[in-house]
Amino acid sequence: MTLKEKLLTAKTSNALFDSLSELDRKKNQELAHISAMIRKKRREKKMSQAELANILNVSQPVISKIESGEENISIERLTEVADALGCDLNIDMRPREPQYEARMMQTANVIYVPWLQEWNKSGDEVRSN
Repeated sequence: MTLKEKLLTAKTSNALFDSLSELDRKKNQELAHISAMIRKKRREKKMSQAELANILNVSQPVISKIESGEENISIERLTEVADALGCDLNIDMRPREPQYEARMMQTANVIYVPWLQEWNKSGDEVRSN
C-alpha cells in the first residue's frame, strides 16, 4: 500500500503518523517536504509538469509521481530537477534538537494534512502497487 493509500484510509493523519516508526516518520516527512518544494518551484517558474519532464528527458507521469511523493527521488535526480528549475540544491545535516520527537508528534497534522489537502486538489490518481 502506498503512502497516499494509507493516508486515504487513515481516519486521521495522526493515526497513520502514530503507526509509523520514527525513521519512517522522518523519511516520509522529508519526502513530503521535497515533493512540495519541487511542485512549488515548478509553479513559480510557470512551468507545466510536461515541460519539466521534457527538460529532464522523462515522462510527465514521472514528474507527477515525484511531486506527489510516490517516487523516492535519488540525489542524482533531485540535483537534475533543481538544475532544471534554475535552483541550487542545498542539503543540510545538523544535530537533532532535544525536543525533536515531542515536536514531531505535535506537528503530525501540520506536516501531513496540508500535504494531503494539496495532493487532493491536484487530482492525482492513487496507484495500487
